[in-house]
Amino acid sequence: MGTKIIAVRVGAEPKHTDFSVHESLIRLSSPFFEAALSREWKESQERIVKLPEGNAHAFRIYVHWLYTSQLCSKLQFNHVSLNDGQWEWANLVKGYLLGDYLQDIDFKDSVMDAMIDWGNEAARECSDAPPHSSIEVYQQTGKTSPLRRIVLDFTTWRIINNFPVSMNDYQFPSDFLTAVVTCLTERIRSGKVVRPGFVDKKYCHYHCHGDRTCYKDKDKASLQEACNEVLDPLRMIL
Repeated sequence: MGTKIIAVRVGAEPKHTDFSVHESLIRLSSPFFEAALSREWKESQERIVKLPEGNAHAFRIYVHWLYTSQLCSKLQFNHVSLNDGQWEWANLVKGYLLGDYLQDIDFKDSVMDAMIDWGNEAARECSDAPPHSSIEVYQQTGKTSPLRRIVLDFTTWRIINNFPVSMNDYQFPSDFLTAVVTCLTERIRSGKVVRPGFVDKKYCHYHCHGDRTCYKDKDKASLQEACNEVLDPLRMIL
């Protein structure tokens, strides 16, 4: 991991939050930080990277994930309340958008998996959360974004299955409304019951790693390597 520490200033000054992170760890995970710290830029000289438009809570989730490979935003859904579910979804959206900005594919895919779990555990009580987040999502992502796809899938699936989805009191993006209508029309015309990927927990369907190794397989490989380091000396003795 190394011993060099950098500071990351999140939010507009003076209402910012400073974080201390091991440089090698964050550079290895984020191409954004790799670029910012590998050249003769101001950030590299001052040992501080500023994210004035960043969200401090989302970055806290990111730092926790960097060190533990766990998302600290994950709730226990046994007694989930409406506010808890909406809060969780909103933070996952902000986390994904942060990962997009930092170009950290493994983090984005980890957040996406938490969104899929949310969809199977909390969405029944909080079915308004995904469509209402479409404003933020569509403003900050491109047409092919997996985040757009899962928001659309959540919304249309809930409408088809007669869950209450309030869409009257918000000014939704026209692209989002068009996509919802198109998706619903196609499903009605086909007469087929199409289950979106999140229902069957097809995680990689929403991942952005492409042909590269999924972070889950990387974790398994790392665990196997660690086990081998412990077991190899024992095998030589036995």
